[in-house]
Amino acid sequence: MPRSCPAVIVGISTGIDISMRACYQLILLVICISVLPAVLADFKAGGEAYKNGDYETAVKEFLPLAENGDHRAMYALGSMYAAGHGVPRDLEE
Repeated sequence: MPRSCPAVIVGISTGIDISMRACYQLILLVICISVLPAVLADFKAGGEAYKNGDYETAVKEFLPLAENGDHRAMYALGSMYAAGHGVPRDLEE
């Protein structure tokens, strides 16, 4: 029995016969694209705060991103710990 794309199940007709895998990939892509601006906004806000010398705000913006694996935020926090900007100087951290 052929399986329907979840979009068809909820009543959205695409008029295109696609496989379940392609459908899930499309849904994942839409979710990723919708989340991306929020992630970029946090990193951008952290960068702006850092440039303005507001290191406390920069740490608050970068820390959750770094904990979720954002390599840019990890690098920024590492630089801040090395220089002691907004955090105690800690070369181990």
